[in-house]
Amino acid sequence: MNYSTPSLAPLLFCLVATLFTFFVPPVKAQGSADLAPSELMLSTDLNAPGSRGAGAENSFATIHQSGNLLDAHIAQTGAELEAVILQTGYLNSALIDQDGFGHEAAILQSGSNNEALIKQQGAFNNALIEQTGSDKSASIAQSGQLVNILVRQYR
Repeated sequence: MNYSTPSLAPLLFCLVATLFTFFVPPVKAQGSADLAPSELMLSTDLNAPGSRGAGAENSFATIHQSGNLLDAHIAQTGAELEAVILQTGYLNSALIDQDGFGHEAAILQSGSNNEALIKQQGAFNNALIEQTGSDKSASIAQSGQLVNILVRQYR
């Protein structure tokens, strides 16, 4: 018999999202944000002046950074979107750009000089990038619907 291995991406995303629910306060928002690199332990109103407000109804975005010279941005347009970025270390950068409905994304990075990008269009796509170490780069571009992608890089 030939058995296929189930995808771990949805399970891993649920685990990460659950951990963030307990340790990082969520941001309920209608709008989007382009956040400065110096914002640590961020909890912000995405409807505030200066946010790019194209509309992200019933969406959630969290950025939690600890370290030096870190850069993180989240942009959301659509509804029911979830995005999480957590970075520690030095000179890491991350971007999540979501357009559509029902997307889930998470970027976790530690180390130095790492780059991660998740771009989602369509509906119900899940993406997770997890990187530890130095000088790593990962990019996920999803379009369509019900696409699950997991990228892990260590050392």
